[in-house]
Amino acid sequence: MSNEELRRQIRSNLNLKETDELLDIWTINNRASWSDQAFEAIEDILKERGVEIPEQNDPVYKMDEEIAAEETVDDDGLDEWEAKVLDDENQPEFYDTLEVITLKDNISKTLKAVIVVNILGGVTIFQWVNGIVGSYFPNRQELRPLLYLIAFIVTALSVAIEIAIVYFPLKALAHILCILMEMEFRSRKGIQPKPLVE
Repeated sequence: MSNEELRRQIRSNLNLKETDELLDIWTINNRASWSDQAFEAIEDILKERGVEIPEQNDPVYKMDEEIAAEETVDDDGLDEWEAKVLDDENQPEFYDTLEVITLKDNISKTLKAVIVVNILGGVTIFQWVNGIVGSYFPNRQELRPLLYLIAFIVTALSVAIEIAIVYFPLKALAHILCILMEMEFRSRKGIQPKPLVE
């Protein structure tokens, strides 16, 4: 895998993080947890988001053993096995590892977009449902609060169902991609899977 591809993947993963989280990483300046490429990507992302780049603390090059043991994500925002797959010289023949990881990240972005779009669409649905419910009780101003409540509940249920119909299959797809890629990687390395029950 080329340096340019690795840089693109690091940037793609960091771009999923909230601005506050990126600012924390930048300010703390823990070089034991984050690579130089990660800090370059963070700086570029913050500039693109129009955020003023704060001063960094003195760099930290040693990681506390307890923190290192608890780390589940590698220094560039990738899962541990994803970093191993990308760094492995023996790349799979039937698929591009970077494309699969990028696809998984794109699915995560799509999930966020699905939630936002459906919530915004809920405003239109609410007006439509409110109009229908109100048409059954014309000129009944005393029932207005109850009608609004009914319209809100119906709209909330409708939006929740629409989100669930798209969210859970996409979430499952992203999870299946991870499982299949990790299984393929472990089979190439001859690593036995961890038992589900100790």
